[in-house]
Amino acid sequence: MLHFQAPLANIFLLTLFWSKIIQLIDFSASLPHTLEWDPELGTHTDILHFSFDRSSSPPIVSVTCNKYVWWSSNMQPYGSDIPFLCPTCNSVQPWGEITKEEKTWSIQCSNPACGLNADKSRLQLRGAISMEKPANFTFVTPTKKRMSGWIQFRVIDVKI
Repeated sequence: MLHFQAPLANIFLLTLFWSKIIQLIDFSASLPHTLEWDPELGTHTDILHFSFDRSSSPPIVSVTCNKYVWWSSNMQPYGSDIPFLCPTCNSVQPWGEITKEEKTWSIQCSNPACGLNADKSRLQLRGAISMEKPANFTFVTPTKKRMSGWIQFRVIDVKI
């Protein structure tokens, strides 16, 4: 997993400030469009967007938090990191095609020797990873045009 790299956030911040300050677009509406312009930011960080609404009557404060996570069909399916090494054979980036089911996704090691003894008999199952797709997410960036983009989760939705 990569760590936050401030120089890569410059494009994101400039685009966000342009949308909010110059074009006077609502922050919540401009954030998804801003993320589309900066794919480099997503490869190393997630974004939490907290918003507060005090406009209701009687005075009730609504607090929401949306988490934006970068996804890639090859490297981070549904925002989950794929390990660099196979846990069974320790091959570097051995993963084959991702298999997507209704509620899960899985990937298997493509190394033909994975899980075999020296005499080519099966010692253990081939390395594989299987995870559930996250619940209640929406694609922020169009999926038909890209192999990567952003997804959004509602993390907090509270009325005080």
